[in-house]
Amino acid sequence: MRAMVKDTVWRLASSLFLVQFGLLYTSICLPILVLDRYGTVTDLAYAFGARIIPSVLMAPVAARMLTQWDARKLAAVSSVLMAAVTGVLPFAEDFVVFTLLLAAVGITSSVAVAGRMAVRGRVAAAADPVRVNSIVVGAQRVAMLTAPLAAGTTTSAANVALGFLLEAVLLVASSVLLLRLPVPAPPAADPSGARGPSGLLGAVKTYANIVLRPSLAVGPATLSTYGYMIYLGLRQVLLPLYLIDALGRPVSALGFVYTASAIGGIAGAVAARSLSPRRGFIGVFVWCTVIEAVMFSTLFLKENLVWLLVVFLVSGFLEAAATAIFFVIVQTELGNDEQGVFFSFFVPQCELFIGFGVLLAGAFAGVDLLYSLGGTSLVVLLVPLLLFTLPRRRTAQQT
Repeated sequence: MRAMVKDTVWRLASSLFLVQFGLLYTSICLPILVLDRYGTVTDLAYAFGARIIPSVLMAPVAARMLTQWDARKLAAVSSVLMAAVTGVLPFAEDFVVFTLLLAAVGITSSVAVAGRMAVRGRVAAAADPVRVNSIVVGAQRVAMLTAPLAAGTTTSAANVALGFLLEAVLLVASSVLLLRLPVPAPPAADPSGARGPSGLLGAVKTYANIVLRPSLAVGPATLSTYGYMIYLGLRQVLLPLYLIDALGRPVSALGFVYTASAIGGIAGAVAARSLSPRRGFIGVFVWCTVIEAVMFSTLFLKENLVWLLVVFLVSGFLEAAATAIFFVIVQTELGNDEQGVFFSFFVPQCELFIGFGVLLAGAFAGVDLLYSLGGTSLVVLLVPLLLFTLPRRRTAQQT
C-alpha cells in the first residue's frame, strides 16, 4: 500500500513537472515569436491579455465542471485540447487568429489547472499532505531551474515554433501520467456540511465565502499570495532596470539571479516538511512571507550583485516553503468540492495580479529604483497579509 502511494505521488509530481517545464519554456518563446512576427510591445500585451482574461472568466465554469467530472479525466482531456491548440499556435500568421488561439489556450488551461489541483488534493489526502506538496513544489522548482536554461540556449526566432511543439508533447505526456493515477475515491463529505456550488453564481459565492471566512487560514494566505503575485509583476519590469541602472550590470545577469532563486526553491521544497511547527501551518507561512519581504526591502540599502543573489537565494527558499505550506493549508481546511472551486478561481487570478504588478511597475520606473524594488516589494507582500490576519486574530480572540 505504501509503495502504491509513493508511486502515485511521484507520478503526480512528474506530470506537474512536465506541465511546468513546457509552460516556462514557451513563456520565453512567446515574446520572441510575437515581437519577431508582429513587431510591437503593444501586440505582446494583447497576446498576454488574450490568454489571461479568458482563463479568469472561465473560472466559474471550471469550478462547476469539477463537481460533475472525474478530475483526472477533466485535466487530461483539457490538457490534450490545450496541446492541440498550442501546437498550431506558431503557424498562425494573422494576429487576430493568433489571439483567438491564445484565448483558447487560456480557456483550456483554466480547466486543466483546476483539474490538476483537485487531483493533487486527492493524492495529498491519501498520503502525507506536507510530503506530497514538498515533492511537487520541488519538482516545479527543478523545472524553473532547467526550462529557462534550455529555452535560453536553444531558442531563436528561426526555431521558436519548436518550443510550442515541445509544450504540446509535454502536455500530452503529462495527461498520460495523470490517467495512470489510481482512480480517486468519491469525495468525502465536507466536515462543515457545505455542498458543492449549485451553479455559476454559486461557484462565485463559494469562492468568496472561502476567502472571507474568518475561521479559516486560507483567506489571509490567499490575499498574501495575491500580494506576492503583484510583486512578481513589479519584479519583471523593475529587476532588469535595477541591474542596469543601480548595479551597472547587463540584463544577462538575470540568469544568475533566477538560478539563485530556483536553487533556493529546491532547497526550500526539501526543507518544507521540517518547517511545519506544532503551532500550525499558518504561523510558518506568515513568517516566511515576513522574512522574505524584509529581505527584499534591504535591496534599497545595499547596491551589490552578490547581495542581490543572496536575497534571491534566501527568498527562493522561503517562497518554495511557503508555497508547499499554502497548499497544505488549502487541502486540510477545505473539502474536495471547495478545493476545486477555490483553485478554479485562484490560479487565473494569480496571473491577473501579476499583470497588475506589471502595469503598476510603470508608475515606479521613474523613481529611484532602489526604493522602487525594495520598498514596493515590502508593501505588496506585507499589507495584504496584515489586513486579513489581524481581523482574523481579533475574531478568534472574541470567540
